[in-house]
Amino acid sequence: MKEAPLLSGIKHLLLFSLESILLMLLISAVSVFLASCQKENKVPGPLEKITIAYSTAGNVILLYIAFEKGYFAEEGLDATSYSIPLRNSPLQRRQLLMETFPLR
Repeated sequence: MKEAPLLSGIKHLLLFSLESILLMLLISAVSVFLASCQKENKVPGPLEKITIAYSTAGNVILLYIAFEKGYFAEEGLDATSYSIPLRNSPLQRRQLLMETFPLR
């Protein structure tokens, strides 16, 4: 049994409409995804100065990576690092910290 030409045309039109809607949804989803991946310049204005003191005993590789990649500047911080030598005892290191960075 053959389909009437009118029914065949309506089926093709409905399939075409459905494909068009799905394509538009896919394009919209990709556009939203790509727009959300853009970097934002979060912190306008002057950078806040901070000093990060660390002991050479610990694993500070992540700190080095953060400085190298500029993560502090991206967050609006002008960071400098200060290494506390391991050769000192814990009390000497604390005293060195207190002398170098007095509490306000």
